[in-house]
Amino acid sequence: MKISVFSDSHGNTQNMLTAIADFAPDCIIHLGDVSPDADFIAAQYPQLEMYSVRGNCDYFSTAPESQLIELGAVRMFLAHGHRHGVKISLDSFLNSVHFSGAALGLFGHTHRAMCRSFGTVQLFNPGSCGFGPSPTYGQIITENGEAFCKIVDIK
Repeated sequence: MKISVFSDSHGNTQNMLTAIADFAPDCIIHLGDVSPDADFIAAQYPQLEMYSVRGNCDYFSTAPESQLIELGAVRMFLAHGHRHGVKISLDSFLNSVHFSGAALGLFGHTHRAMCRSFGTVQLFNPGSCGFGPSPTYGQIITENGEAFCKIVDIK
């Protein structure tokens, strides 16, 4: 399964459209800031599964704070990360991922892309697909119950 992961779009839906056209995913995940962007993308691609959570800029969003999903036999914990203090430390988020039983934790908020393993748990932040000098997004490919994550520059 091919999954596109976006965070911190902040109104820049064009970058997401470009990335989706390039990667042709089976599923899309939006990790908050700004959740109407996720609704826009879902309307453009109604045939694709869409999962989203709200971020610190999503004051009136009805999206959940976090979600636990399973895609391609990989359990994933999704959250924007602001409630976990990810700009200061990954400890709280890592605990939430671990105790949820997920193998992969997806978060945003920092606008800095990263992929790191902590024992049996992998944390993945796709960076910001919104505005800035080098917008990025995440690609995940699941195979045989494993997730392979990649950070991609949006051109």
